[in-house]
Amino acid sequence: MKRTVSIILACIAVTLSSASMAQVSPLEAKRQQAAAAQRAAQAAAAERAAAQQRAVTQRATAQKRALESAAEARRKAAERVDADIERSSSSDLFESGYSYGYRLWETKLYPESRAVLENILAKFPNHKRASYARNLLGRVWLDDKKPATAVIVFYENYKTEPRGGRAPDSLFFLGSALTDLGKTAEACEAFGELERAYPDAVTSRLAERIASGKTRAKCK
Repeated sequence: MKRTVSIILACIAVTLSSASMAQVSPLEAKRQQAAAAQRAAQAAAAERAAAQQRAVTQRATAQKRALESAAEARRKAAERVDADIERSSSSDLFESGYSYGYRLWETKLYPESRAVLENILAKFPNHKRASYARNLLGRVWLDDKKPATAVIVFYENYKTEPRGGRAPDSLFFLGSALTDLGKTAEACEAFGELERAYPDAVTSRLAERIASGKTRAKCK
């Protein structure tokens, strides 16, 4: 009798255990699925981050190469200029330097153009066309988005040689540089000085530029 009761109780226990496992298994399966989905999402996020990092590295490498290539091109251009100037006769050094500085400015090689122009001005400060070189030097600074330095160069060219060939131009570009700096009142003063000091230039080759400059500076 006792044995029969024990067997019955054991069967009941097994039945209850099986029922409990049947109830827990779906929950466990869901937990495992959620855990697997989380791991997959983490892996995908890690892959995206890695891909983004690779893209950043590739862009940085490309930019570095582009900068290095541009620097090398500027270096070679400067070497060609130096070599050509050295081959010129001493009487032509200023004109050769000015010509090459001008060409470098036209091709937007601003640092190289400045170096050439500053070099010839240091060697030939009293050359008959020094006013041209100083004015061009100011334009190089202005086109290189450095109007504050351009203001100094233009003003010095005007004050140093007020009867120089490019003194009127320097006054005009002085006004333009001041306008770029937001100093429109000072710009209008420069344009006014230009009109007073160089009436012939105002009515001839600089007329349209002056009118445009005054309009941009909103001169009265």
